[in-house]
Amino acid sequence: MASNEMKVTKPSLEDFKDKLFRCIHCRACRYSWSDFPDKEGFEGKTQDGENRVWEGMLEGCPSGKYFGWEAHYNSGRMWIARAVLQGELDINDPKVAEALRDEVFKCTTCANCSVQCANNLPSFEITEALRAEVLKHIEPLPKHKAMGGSVDQKWDPYGEPHEKRVDWLKKLAPEVIDKQSDTAYYVGCTIALRTTHIGEATVKLLKKLGVDFTVLSDESCCGSPLIRTGQLEIASKSMKHNIDVFRAKGVKRILFSCAGCYKTFKNDYPAEAFKGIELMHVLEFVYNLVKAKAVKFKEYKKIVTWHDPCHLIRHQTMEMRHGKAYQLVKMKIGEEEEEWLDMPRVILKAIPGVDFREMYRIKDNSWCCGAGGGIKAQYPDFAIATAEERIKEAETTGANVIATSCGFCLYNLRDGAKSLATKRGGKAPQIEVIELLELLADIIEPQPAAASLVKVGAMAAAKAKEVEAKKAAEAAKRKK
Repeated sequence: MASNEMKVTKPSLEDFKDKLFRCIHCRACRYSWSDFPDKEGFEGKTQDGENRVWEGMLEGCPSGKYFGWEAHYNSGRMWIARAVLQGELDINDPKVAEALRDEVFKCTTCANCSVQCANNLPSFEITEALRAEVLKHIEPLPKHKAMGGSVDQKWDPYGEPHEKRVDWLKKLAPEVIDKQSDTAYYVGCTIALRTTHIGEATVKLLKKLGVDFTVLSDESCCGSPLIRTGQLEIASKSMKHNIDVFRAKGVKRILFSCAGCYKTFKNDYPAEAFKGIELMHVLEFVYNLVKAKAVKFKEYKKIVTWHDPCHLIRHQTMEMRHGKAYQLVKMKIGEEEEEWLDMPRVILKAIPGVDFREMYRIKDNSWCCGAGGGIKAQYPDFAIATAEERIKEAETTGANVIATSCGFCLYNLRDGAKSLATKRGGKAPQIEVIELLELLADIIEPQPAAASLVKVGAMAAAKAKEVEAKKAAEAAKRKK
């Protein structure tokens, strides 16, 4: 299919009509519970001496916790969506549309609600569909509208000149810009234009691992901020541009260091968009090397905990279960999903000197950093308050470092740490938030040619075939 025929297509609110009636308003979606009702908890103190007990069902909905009204919990949003579909809320009325917009966009779209739902309601997808429906009747919120206009005109949400995307790389590794290679590193807008240190670390890491790669100067916004905020037409325009750019270069695999970009290419673009092209997060590449015992690290003596980015972790395991996740009977998490959840933990535990400690809400049940879904741009106070909660949870483990791998998580958690430090009368945060890719770039030992991307790519392909064979066997059993 030609790229000009492709669109970022998401199910409409009408498509979810039958599923919406699965919601019985039990409010399980408010919590972090899922498969761990008997999980052992613990008691700990934050760095200002506040005693916290982590056990049982804890809150899992950032918007509900911050705003407090039923409309801000997923259970309330599901009933709002139902009311719109049934005509009980007249969305054609400008006042109603404005009121709806002001409520349904106060959500990080972290998808914890979807994980917790006993009836397997695809609630975060319904929220995105409800947002798109609302925007048929009213303009986006100011910050979201500005992002959309900027992507439409300049291919990025920050309003920067397009040619500026590779300025940081011209100083570091100009030879990789637009070179011919089977492997491309998709940098993304935020890393290329704001958090260039993550891009620098990724390039340094790939070079240490002997990867031959290119960075294409004409790449555009992945479209994630627009998809999350219901601006699908502009997202489609940017997607088509990206498809044309990567296809024209003939790449066979695309690497990512941005969790949001990875999720968008892998989960939101049409399946045929990059048919025959492998999409891989750099952490997945490193993980495969760790499994193969083909990588060595320098010592890193720190007490470390891990924050699961929603786009990289929870959204991916949900995608792996697509096709069975929304059945009436809940399916237990499988081996493939469990391996993905463990991936960053396996890497951290392989680093000499690391004392790894888990928070209470982890993996599929993780508490969101607060930056996603357009929240950081439009509701910064909400974003920071959500990050503060995560910082406190990390502090009670005794860790002095929080590792994550998402630029938005990184900076919002840092903002949360700074905010808490200020409230406590301190001048600097007492807990450090780091990007795992930056740490790996510093402590990983240079690899021989044997530890090549080709080898890892073959391992990934073999794993994919194994997974497909298991799925086929399961399907055959069900037919019998």
